Amino acid sequence: MASTPATRTRRDAGASVFAYAIAGVALLVHVFSSLTDRWWSDELVLLASDGTGQRTVLVPVSEVPGWVTTVFRVADVVEWLAAAAVLICLTACVVGMMRGDVFTRRTAWWATASSWAAVSLLLLPFALRLPATNMALQSAPGAWDAQLLDEGWWYLYIGMMTLSFLALVLRRGSQLQADQAGLI
Repeated sequence: MASTPATRTRRDAGASVFAYAIAGVALLVHVFSSLTDRWWSDELVLLASDGTGQRTVLVPVSEVPGWVTTVFRVADVVEWLAAAAVLICLTACVVGMMRGDVFTRRTAWWATASSWAAVSLLLLPFALRLPATNMALQSAPGAWDAQLLDEGWWYLYIGMMTLSFLALVLRRGSQLQADQAGLI
């Protein structure tokens, strides 16, 4: 028995929701392991460059001002909340599509919210970690430069731009659907 296009669409949307749920579980595991491993450690683990390449630098917490550790923890929480917001907004967007609300303002709103959450995920933790990382690296022996942007940041940036484009398409589709209402 062949499946209908609607059945395939619902199955694919369900697979997306399942994938977001798996990502949510992975985020929770990451949060738990960060809380148990990194937060109570006596050392800060930083990525830095000494001119010859990227390295991991261990800085004792006792050698940095107290605000540095606090800022790193706040950056972690902001990152976790922004990542959770992206997953929740995308799930709500897909669930709306599963209900048949593809080109509606609500679905476009969820896509836009996921895009803004991704912007927050990109910028806020980076902005928080930059001064804290620089201060911590001053306490480390040797000359180090902070390496806060890696390949993962660029992939996240491309993903954020894709979400922004999706929101634009859904918003324009909802406008076209409203314009066509009653004409057919």
